[in-house]
Amino acid sequence: MFFVRYIVFFIITLTTSTAFALTLEEAIISAKQQSTEVQIEEKKSELTELSKADAATMFLPNASFNHHDGNRTTTTSTQNFDLKENTRTFTVSQPLFTGFQGVSRVKEAKYKTDAAKESLKAKKSDVSLLVAESYVSIFKLRRIIEIESDQISSYKKILELAKQRLKLKDISYGEYNEYEVKNQNIIIDAEKNKTLLREYELKFENLVKQKPNNIVKPTIASKLESFENVFSSATTDNPKIKSARYSVKAAKSAVSAERGKLLPKISFSLQRDRQKSSYYFGGSSVNSDAAYFDFTIPIFQSGSEYTSIAKANKQKQIAELEHKLAIEEVEKGVSEEYNKFISLRESSASFVELLNGANESLSLAEDRFKKKDIGHMELLLKKVDVADLEKQLTTIEGDALISYFTIKALSGEL
Repeated sequence: MFFVRYIVFFIITLTTSTAFALTLEEAIISAKQQSTEVQIEEKKSELTELSKADAATMFLPNASFNHHDGNRTTTTSTQNFDLKENTRTFTVSQPLFTGFQGVSRVKEAKYKTDAAKESLKAKKSDVSLLVAESYVSIFKLRRIIEIESDQISSYKKILELAKQRLKLKDISYGEYNEYEVKNQNIIIDAEKNKTLLREYELKFENLVKQKPNNIVKPTIASKLESFENVFSSATTDNPKIKSARYSVKAAKSAVSAERGKLLPKISFSLQRDRQKSSYYFGGSSVNSDAAYFDFTIPIFQSGSEYTSIAKANKQKQIAELEHKLAIEEVEKGVSEEYNKFISLRESSASFVELLNGANESLSLAEDRFKKKDIGHMELLLKKVDVADLEKQLTTIEGDALISYFTIKALSGEL
């Protein structure tokens, strides 16, 4: 269930280069194909498929052949009997009732298979979210670094003009020192962001096996469905919750299978026995055919059956707690990310208005500079202030995108 009212689409940002643009959707597909963790989960899922066939064998007949060849010597108080034995026995046995063990094992295998499939989806979702976080962070940081580069260039000119004013005593040394501190802070932030950018680029390359060249900005609809609908979708479709739910069902079936060991068992057998020589029949060959129902009532088997039931019950309790924990984590995550996304979108709208106003003010300042009503330093300071707002808006929009994709992952849609 999609919780976005409007279609999510990607705007391809044209660059001067004719190189191919790598969209987020393409990066996610590549990462899931390359991920070793995803491949491991795929193999686990395939393995559980085999367990279904293994469980079904409890309903199939068993056939066996036994060949016995040797000598038997029997001694009484008066004489010895020596007879060469050569016996061949062929037996076919069909289980009719296994104490519901067969049915329970088949159900257990089916639920484990379903749980493994959901675990695979969860792993793919985790990889997709990591790619989305890296992708958006790279796009955001590149833009911020670009803005900071312009700010550093502007502040270099500001400091030169400030020195001239300081010599003319138009400004105090304290004011000049404030410009220097501001310049140093911008340079420090830029270096931190460059380091952070390199970390995200390396993370992206490790996930996608491609360099993040010519990435484009993903845009999303500003309106979401109601929190109740988003919450319901997440708690219903989240693959981790679904996997945990199937694990609980599998654990319950395992308990039933273990309890079935205490119930009677019924099977039907056909047996053909050929003995080449028999003492009781003067050394003649003996052939015998038998058909019978075999009733087995377990009474005591070293107590192992009770231990197995206790272990199965304990595993069921663990599975139920893991299911509860998965629900709690998803509920908490959706609540936090939904409110965070709404808050960031509201902040983004406010900063857009502030930035529009700042740009209008900058335009007026440029006109006044042309008329020589203000100096070059004032114009540059105005540009730096506008750039600060651009950086904040870029950060907010990037954080909102990451929050949005986190919600999609929690809802099982990424």
